[in-house]
Amino acid sequence: MSGAPAASLPLVFGDHPDQVTDLYLPDGTEPGLPLLLFFHGGFWRAEHDRGHVTGFVRDLAAETGCAVAGVEYRRVGGAGGWPVMLTDTARAAAGRIDPERVVYVGHSAGGHLALWAALRHRLPEGAPGRTATPPTVLALAPTADLTWADELDSGRGGAPMGFVKGIGLRFGEWQGSMA
Repeated sequence: MSGAPAASLPLVFGDHPDQVTDLYLPDGTEPGLPLLLFFHGGFWRAEHDRGHVTGFVRDLAAETGCAVAGVEYRRVGGAGGWPVMLTDTARAAAGRIDPERVVYVGHSAGGHLALWAALRHRLPEGAPGRTATPPTVLALAPTADLTWADELDSGRGGAPMGFVKGIGLRFGEWQGSMA
């Protein structure tokens, strides 16, 4: 154990107030630490923010000896949804860190965003967030199948549909548009 970080360092990655991370560095930090980008869950909704995982993120930095960033992103009900949440996922670390030493970690809806990060190398050349190679990803109980999550009424009230409504398609139509 490296010791608990005293405080976070806020890092801004866009103009919107939700485009921010809280970076925790373990005690005795040396250059070249791996970075864990942690994306919180909460059904992609604005009322659920990174505050509910702050203690976990801080402890994760202390226990692993890695730099850990609790990433906020624009959410449904607060300027989020498709595609800005995915753009925020890509921008959270763009140009600032060595992509070979980053792990995208997410829980639930945040796990969905982490899984998306793993596919960024498949985006068209020149697309925002495109990477040459897939990053390392750890998705904890991710919402990986949006159609099934919608059928189960995950998030009590259409959370998956709230995420994709910006596409302008129903679930039966949007899956083919993502290929």
